[in-house]
Amino acid sequence: MSKTIWDKFAPIYSLTMKSQKNIYNYMYSHIGEAVTGKNVLELATGPGMIAKNVAWTAKEFSDFIEGNGWKITASEVVPGRIDLMYAECVRK
Repeated sequence: MSKTIWDKFAPIYSLTMKSQKNIYNYMYSHIGEAVTGKNVLELATGPGMIAKNVAWTAKEFSDFIEGNGWKITASEVVPGRIDLMYAECVRK
């Protein structure tokens, strides 16, 4: 099976991110500040670190849902590169 571009460059990208961790952490904090209170669609083309650092946690997401008139009837955290929360909801 042939490797994709991502397969070839991911190790280099990851190494670069680790060696410049302080720069990336600074960037994540400023992105988080800039997007707070806004609806944002992050189109990931890398390892998902930006999304992971600025996305809501499952608890924040469920608190938001329940605080806006919905009841979660079933939910599951789906593990992956970035853990996603799946929730089924009904109006209270």
